[in-house]
Amino acid sequence: MDAAAADLFAVTGAWTRQWWDPVESMVWNPPGSFGEPLAARTVHLTPNTAWFAFAALASDDDGERADGRAALRRLVDLQYDAEGEPWDGTFPRFLEAPHPRPGARIWDHYDPNWRQFVGTTFALILEDELLADTGPDRSLATDLDAAIGRCVAGEPDGRIPVGYTNPALMRAWLDGWYGRRQGDDHLVRRGERFGGEIVERFDRHGGFDEFNSPTYYGIDLLALRLWQEFPPTPMFAAEGARLEAWVWHSAADFFNPHLGTFGGPFTRSYDPDARKAVTLMSLWVWADRGRAVAPLPDLDADVVEHGHDLMAGPLIARLASPATRFQPSAAEDRRVEATVADRTINAEVHTHYSLGVESSPHDWGGWDQFMPLVLHWRDGTTIECCWLAGPGVVEARVLPDAAPTGVTVELRTSTPVILRTRTTATLGTAGRLALGAAASLTATSAGTELTWLVESDRDDVVRVELVGAGPDDWVRLEVEISEPGRLGKTSRP
Repeated sequence: MDAAAADLFAVTGAWTRQWWDPVESMVWNPPGSFGEPLAARTVHLTPNTAWFAFAALASDDDGERADGRAALRRLVDLQYDAEGEPWDGTFPRFLEAPHPRPGARIWDHYDPNWRQFVGTTFALILEDELLADTGPDRSLATDLDAAIGRCVAGEPDGRIPVGYTNPALMRAWLDGWYGRRQGDDHLVRRGERFGGEIVERFDRHGGFDEFNSPTYYGIDLLALRLWQEFPPTPMFAAEGARLEAWVWHSAADFFNPHLGTFGGPFTRSYDPDARKAVTLMSLWVWADRGRAVAPLPDLDADVVEHGHDLMAGPLIARLASPATRFQPSAAEDRRVEATVADRTINAEVHTHYSLGVESSPHDWGGWDQFMPLVLHWRDGTTIECCWLAGPGVVEARVLPDAAPTGVTVELRTSTPVILRTRTTATLGTAGRLALGAAASLTATSAGTELTWLVESDRDDVVRVELVGAGPDDWVRLEVEISEPGRLGKTSRP
């Protein structure tokens, strides 16, 4: 493990330990978990407890190792054994979650993906021989092996679509790995067949469905490193290396090193600014290039948004490659274009701003993780962000006349058109909306100036609604970026 990965392991491992509950042998939820108004130390977390156990067992401290064993024993005891039920082989969403009953709703009453999240962690613990081959450790290892078998047996074919990238990659590997471990050729073939379907879809579409998703790219990398380090068949090793390289390249394409954060658009994101909320991709960058390069919130703050994902840090540190993988371009002005199936993505990355958009015929149904238009810019010493929220069908394109001081976007989407931002939004003349001290938006449709409605939203977020555009109207957004105090004094060709 190189210095950057070792630092990630040490820092995130120590951060996680403060949430360990020795009474329940699980980790508590930290404040800011899941983006929900959930008070700290309200529920005990399931995959995160497995991640804690991995880090604790890798320690030289006997007390920490004892905690790791206790955590594993707790998880094994919590696994659902309900043959024929859709939650068979998975684990409680939280310790406090009631046992699913007939008619239980997926995601609300149980999370089937915990089979993959916990199962892959158990497998890594066994592969790394973190449990001794004698005494209670040997018995616990046998129980982990059986628990993985229940994860695999409980996962029905067809439950995870091939395009649901992050659990699909984990499921394919876990099937193949456990089949090889047990000498079950049928299970090995099932894993390889499903893995091959993932690869075929990737090649046909030109990328993963969960495109440019900073949290789930991190899970993709975790799975793909397992594909390569412990390949059930040669296919996993070869294709895992190729897909991993693509993920790193894709993340680097949209990263703006001048602003120090990932740029949009995002298929799935819990926050548009990785400097405000933890993403798993940021932890991989930390392991690869060091903490200074990784976009992260203040880890010493009282509330670290999405901080529960820091608990995966030791696993990521363990699986990180010694070779440098994250290599974003240092060019001051560049355009990024990508096509994934029938989705068209383009972005502008410049010294003082990034703007990315997506266009497709899909109706996203107002899903708040989908952010098809994202603008980041520098405002003095801070980095600000504005994004399109709650969209349905989105058609958007960044025109090729971008300059270091601004860009034009053409947009057609479901109404109302809602933008969100954390900076101030001030109405100006002639339909101009000032964002902070260094950015402005002007909207027109068919040559007619549109207006904005500004109101407070949740927490520190401002809601901005575009008024006057119909669902079939193309909107032209003129984006200007300038140094603080000079807004409106820049010009573009």
